Amino acid sequence: MESLARINFGRGTVNTSRLRWTHLTKVATWVIVFDIDSHMTLHKYSHTTKAGPYVTRDTLYFQGTDDGLYCLKLDGSGFMHLGGHSTKSRPFVTANFLYFQGTDDGLYRTNLDGSAFTPIGGHSTHSSPFVTRDFIYFQGTDNGLYRAKLDGTGFTHIGGHPTKSSPFVTNDSIYFLGLDNGLYRVKLDGGGFIPLGGHSANSGPFVTRDFVYFQGTDNGLYRMKPDGKGFAPINGHVSKASPFVTDKYIYFRGGDDYLYRVSV
Repeated sequence: MESLARINFGRGTVNTSRLRWTHLTKVATWVIVFDIDSHMTLHKYSHTTKAGPYVTRDTLYFQGTDDGLYCLKLDGSGFMHLGGHSTKSRPFVTANFLYFQGTDDGLYRTNLDGSAFTPIGGHSTHSSPFVTRDFIYFQGTDNGLYRAKLDGTGFTHIGGHPTKSSPFVTNDSIYFLGLDNGLYRVKLDGGGFIPLGGHSANSGPFVTRDFVYFQGTDNGLYRMKPDGKGFAPINGHVSKASPFVTDKYIYFRGGDDYLYRVSV
């Protein structure tokens, strides 16, 4: 059994392999764990979720375990129920609006504070939408991969492809989860169908310039290059939903349903 030297100070603890700091206040609660071997810092938020979060410059938006649509500041403060709305998946956030799947599977939009509730074209979805400047992409309730204009018009089935989860859209491609749990990429018009390295997932991927991050079928947190190469687990972390990645951090739903943040 490994023997650990341990130094205690206040509410913090340091040992030879890890630094664990738990910070408790009236407005925020989080845990910080630093793994010396991996140089990664893990933050555990005090809130639980049923899906991965959506993160902006200063705010984290998420589906609560009671299906409420919530937000809080990245330091854990400012917890708020947005407009009393409910959702069945991660919301998508733009500069001015929240887009989300209602508990009735309807596709909806509100202002960032939850006001001005608006159905989008009467469309329905089985997961979180993905929104670009001109379009909203989503998984239909028949598992089709669809696109519509932001006002709900221009409804289009993209290449006839099916999907089991939320798509992720870049400037030239759509990444999505197939019905066989495979990860795939197509062009924006649905052409150029490409499997991503033969890898499988339990939810839709999150794509950055250099990597595709995803929840594996074993609920491991993984990443690979956009061509499917360079597959690697992320420090053994468990994720029960698709992660959200920024320049510095990976935000995800842990195996215990709490929200976590880990350094990239």
